[in-house]
Amino acid sequence: MNTAEKICIVKAFIDKEIEVTDEEISAYLLKAEQAIINRRYPIIQDNETVEFPSRYDYLHCELASRYINRKGTEGEISHTESGTSRTYASTNDEDLLSEVIPIVRVRK
Repeated sequence: MNTAEKICIVKAFIDKEIEVTDEEISAYLLKAEQAIINRRYPIIQDNETVEFPSRYDYLHCELASRYINRKGTEGEISHTESGTSRTYASTNDEDLLSEVIPIVRVRK
């Protein structure tokens, strides 16, 4: 899936009241990509490059859209307004990142 397709999917996932540009979505996609790669390859070296696994494309979009939907409320513990209540016990997104299967390589 290419970046343009991912941007369209993220737009479908985010709250319609949130105004966000394609550039902002791309930035959140990069952040989500890094989170997935860090989970997938926990022992990666700084100079080592890895390809993003396509099996996580939809997870990538879902994680980026979560970042966007939470924008401005990062770390919020409790919030109630007009009958709507928000509480973030954790913002580590473990529920999504637990879907990523870590792998390591044996070095010779």
